[in-house]
Amino acid sequence: MKMFLSGSASTLALLCAASVLAKPWVDYTPEKGFWLYTYVKVDVNYTDQYITRLKDIWVPGREIDKQHGLIDDYKVMVNINTGDSYANVMLCVHFKSFAGLDPDKQRDMEIQAQNDAALPPQKADAAFTDFSKYRSIVGAAMYVPVDFSK
Repeated sequence: MKMFLSGSASTLALLCAASVLAKPWVDYTPEKGFWLYTYVKVDVNYTDQYITRLKDIWVPGREIDKQHGLIDDYKVMVNINTGDSYANVMLCVHFKSFAGLDPDKQRDMEIQAQNDAALPPQKADAAFTDFSKYRSIVGAAMYVPVDFSK
């Protein structure tokens, strides 16, 4: 009986807490743009090699995206628990707006040409073949930041 009453009290507390809903634009403000997170599992012995190679392979593409106004920030984060069973490296890109996902033939072709010049397709293929030996992309998510300063 004590177990039942304890469970009922917990359920009641959760229901009461859920009835106080936060209100967007009142309790918090959604910020413009979004973060795209890509979760990567890298073999522990290759983490340093992987993030060093990203400087040559991934960073130039993000700089090109910045030049075209699609993004305004990017970063690589490393899980201090390098043996994490899910992901130990996270690639983070902040898009200025969801409009950046809309197709734009001229812009997209310019970006592709600049990417090909910065990292020729043959070199890119070789790098990604090498990466496939010790890393796996295990997930991705898009998050919209919120501001609580009101």
